[in-house]
Amino acid sequence: MIRINNHISTINELIDLLHDLWIDISTIEYNQQKAKITFIVGKFVKSKIFNKKFIPLFNISVSPVVDYTLNDSEKVGTYDINKIIINGNDLIIITGIPLVFEIKLANNYVIDVEYR
Repeated sequence: MIRINNHISTINELIDLLHDLWIDISTIEYNQQKAKITFIVGKFVKSKIFNKKFIPLFNISVSPVVDYTLNDSEKVGTYDINKIIINGNDLIIITGIPLVFEIKLANNYVIDVEYR
C-alpha cells in the first residue's frame, strides 16, 4: 500500500510526486527491530548565501522491510530521483548519479509519504 498524507495512492502518484526531487542519503535510517526504513526527499533552491540549498519536502517511511542495499560509490550525498520501480516485493530508486538503493519489502508493505 502507498499512502501520501494518509490518502491511499498509486505507484504512479508516488512517481509523479517524487520524480526530479532529490534523496539525501545521510537521512536514511534503518530500524531493524521495527523493520522500517525512513529517509527525506527534497529539492534544491537558489540561496543568497550558498549557490544552492537543499530544502526537505517529504518524510518517507517504508515498512516492513526484509533487507536493503545502499551502495554510494560516488559519495555525493544527495541524488536526483529519476525512477521509482516496484517489482513484486522490490522497491528500487534509480538516480541520475550512480547510486544503488534497493529495498526488499515484506508482504503487505506500506510506503508512507508525509509533507514536512
